[in-house]
Amino acid sequence: RQLAGRPTAVLAPEPDSGADVSTGPGGRTSATDDRWADLFGRLHAMPLDEKLTLVRETILATADLDGEVAFDLVESVAGPCRDAGRLDDLDGVIDLVERTRPAAFTEEACWFHDWRAENALLRPGGDPMPHLLAPAKDPGPDIDGFFRLIDWLRYHGRSGELVRVLTAAW
Repeated sequence: RQLAGRPTAVLAPEPDSGADVSTGPGGRTSATDDRWADLFGRLHAMPLDEKLTLVRETILATADLDGEVAFDLVESVAGPCRDAGRLDDLDGVIDLVERTRPAAFTEEACWFHDWRAENALLRPGGDPMPHLLAPAKDPGPDIDGFFRLIDWLRYHGRSGELVRVLTAAW
């Protein structure tokens, strides 16, 4: 995936700022692309708590947040949250996208359900079923992710859930 640069409400320069605002691929502006690249560069170098704060603030402040940027924001904290055992924080960021930016959530729902299902599988006694059943009914563009989750269920010996998911998908 490439960094997206469509949202302009928060990150684009003011029209009279003198910044380069020439139109790039997909109608994006190079100044906006540079601002997103800068944001993700800063996120990469931050400690987890600062990342989470900046990601949450960006989700809340960017009214025209699209699915691609929402995905990139969540992805920037997914690995670090899991590495630190902070699955609730990762789920909270996904919940924030779903609650405040439903159109962006819908665009990338297959990925967000993937993360939620994997988090449930990582929790002792976690219930991945709601998150597995949503894409089972319509996996959309992420059929490979759906099969990856099926493999996770097999690996973890969760055959009852595996049968329910495959039945729903059938």
